[in-house]
Amino acid sequence: MEIQYRRLTTIEDMHGATALIQKVWGEEGTISPFLFIAQSHVGALLLGAFLQEKLIGLNYGFIGKEGNEMFLYSHILAVDPDYRNHGIGAKLKELQKVTAQKEGLTKIVWTFDPLQSKNAYLNFHKLGTVSNQYKRHFYGSMTNEINSGTDSDRLMIEWAFQEEKRQIHEYTRIPCDIKIENDHPVINDWLPLDVHVVGIPVPDDIQQMKVSQPNEAKKWQLFLREMFIHYFEKGYRIVDFEMKKGRLLHYYVLERGTK
Repeated sequence: MEIQYRRLTTIEDMHGATALIQKVWGEEGTISPFLFIAQSHVGALLLGAFLQEKLIGLNYGFIGKEGNEMFLYSHILAVDPDYRNHGIGAKLKELQKVTAQKEGLTKIVWTFDPLQSKNAYLNFHKLGTVSNQYKRHFYGSMTNEINSGTDSDRLMIEWAFQEEKRQIHEYTRIPCDIKIENDHPVINDWLPLDVHVVGIPVPDDIQQMKVSQPNEAKKWQLFLREMFIHYFEKGYRIVDFEMKKGRLLHYYVLERGTK
């Protein structure tokens, strides 16, 4: 399977981007091709993966600003469900980094659902991003197949090009016994704060859990929400993600006192 990667430039490309987004997220996620055309004209970055002439992967970002710092905000990474697990998403992100660097930017920022373990592995382990920001119900209610059933909580992550990628193999694991009282997980006083590195568990396949055990999926979101907020406030940040095939749980790796 020979896949070509390039920038989207034509009107046909932009319509293909809209069609791919609709295939992945349904009508709720639709973005007009005319908006893509206008934004690409003034600096938005739309990168595609093409199989022959068919668009099967999309990475869409635009310029963001915080204070005096300019960066690329990566809003969408979409891969056609028929072509997943071929490394397309990772290659699109690497191309996005190279292109952003050529345009004088020093980092890329984006959000993702922390319940999605495969995305976490790509973001933190493969790419080397970091995060210490948790956004509760960031988009409000969402009804598409991927996001329905839980709140739209997101981790805000940063990919600084000059920062060295970290991979950590030893850490203290947080037990995943989830006890819910009044719609909130019980956070016990024994949570370790005297260790340098901790691991926060996440289930392997949250989409399947939403179908087979929807209440458990909601409990997991509440658990992660409380854990991340708790540790971020104590000066920790996510620096890696451990994922091993065949396991039911994987682990976010948080380090204390890093930049």
